[in-house]
Amino acid sequence: MQSMQTLPYRKLINALLVYCLPTVMIGCANDSGIRANVTAIEPTSSDLSQLHLDGNGNWPDSNWIAQFHDPQLERLVSEALAQNPDMQIAQARVLAAQAKAEEYGSARGFSGQANAQISRARLPVAIEPFNANVAGNNLPVDVSINPWATPTGLLAGVNYEFDLWGKKEALQQALKSEQMATALDSEQARLTLTTTLVKLYFQYDYYVAMSDLLKEQIRTYGSIEELADARVNQGLDGDYDRSDTQLKRSALLTQQLTNEQNVTLTQLQLGLLAGAGPDRGFKLQRPALAATSDAVLPAQLPANLLGRRPDIIAARLRIEALQAKAESTRASFYPDINLSALTGLMTTDVASLLSSDAIFASFGPAISLPIFDRGRIRARLKADYANADMAISQYNKTVNQAFGDIVQQLTSISSTDSIIEQQTRAVAAAARIVEIAKTRHERGIGPNKAIMLAKLSMAAETQKLLTLRAQRRTLQVELVRALGGGFSAGQYANVSKPSSSAQSNVARPTP
Repeated sequence: MQSMQTLPYRKLINALLVYCLPTVMIGCANDSGIRANVTAIEPTSSDLSQLHLDGNGNWPDSNWIAQFHDPQLERLVSEALAQNPDMQIAQARVLAAQAKAEEYGSARGFSGQANAQISRARLPVAIEPFNANVAGNNLPVDVSINPWATPTGLLAGVNYEFDLWGKKEALQQALKSEQMATALDSEQARLTLTTTLVKLYFQYDYYVAMSDLLKEQIRTYGSIEELADARVNQGLDGDYDRSDTQLKRSALLTQQLTNEQNVTLTQLQLGLLAGAGPDRGFKLQRPALAATSDAVLPAQLPANLLGRRPDIIAARLRIEALQAKAESTRASFYPDINLSALTGLMTTDVASLLSSDAIFASFGPAISLPIFDRGRIRARLKADYANADMAISQYNKTVNQAFGDIVQQLTSISSTDSIIEQQTRAVAAAARIVEIAKTRHERGIGPNKAIMLAKLSMAAETQKLLTLRAQRRTLQVELVRALGGGFSAGQYANVSKPSSSAQSNVARPTP
């Protein structure tokens, strides 16, 4: 009868759980109005048609350094990528992010543990002496219990955490996206290191070539000074021309000393970038660089650039990571459900540990409902979406800077190529003047000094051309960097376009 009477109460409790619990959960999940507010940009060919960014060329190859045909430069870059501390730091960060994702992934679903313990403890004595009535006689009874015990236990337990609302899955996705973004940071560090070293190597080549040119000018001024000395000693000229020549030669000597200092400092920086110390830079031979090629852009540049630059893909992945983290926080509005089981042996006397009376076991579910944490979770969700907004804004900034960088390099390359063309003509004209001066001198109608002055004029024009060509090489490398340096999305090709209005993937309960 008693069981029949309690049956309606059980039905009532079950009905309350079935119909009321979802309503309570929905009441706790008050996340309305909390969304990202920034929209990610996606440039298209039509948006940039006026800039004429499309071409018929190819994207930079991953081994783009080979176009300069300098084995010494290729060896130097290989050493830097293997030994430079910045690259080692970037690679260590990748391993740390990977380990963090693996650690969290291994903790999902089933978990278990086993432990054993033994201790010596004094238990409180709860039995007081008392009088017992035996056949009408009161007899004092004193029950003596040893208060010392040896609690001993051997326990093993398992726990399974259900991910009904996708909280753990979303957080796992956030960690995975962050891990990939960190790996792309390493690729960006690789590109930055490579382009920095190549540009510095170009500077080294420029300073070495400039040194030869300055030495030639100094020798020419020395010859002119000898002629001036002779004419002054013969009383043919005053001291003005000789002093003017000495002044110009001294200026060149000062410039040569500065240039030699630049050569040494550049060698030092190259050795440090290579990660091998200053001595590596001082062992460098004279560079043997090939001429630069034309700057031809690849086809469909606006659409494909987003998958060719590691910094853009990394920014996109960080948006995904923060949006996934927001979804994980949103799932915190709903209850956590766990199943746990524990079994083992427990006793207060180590001697009876293996007896059947020491067997202990428990099994059951656990439900955690954040009834009073709604305000804290809403605040955390707002912060997550604010961070996502910042990531989207950073992504937009990176994309805009990428296209701006390409336009800037192309504009500079086009202008520099035109100036080089004019300066090449100037050098050729100066060379013809030297030949004319030599011919006039051979015919006896022109002084030897005219040849020397013509050589100095040609050297000055050559110096300008040398500087322009060095700038052109640097711009070529900057364009390669702006185009991603031969990076290909590969395993990151499926990274989705960042969305400011991503819908929640949380499985929301319905009443």
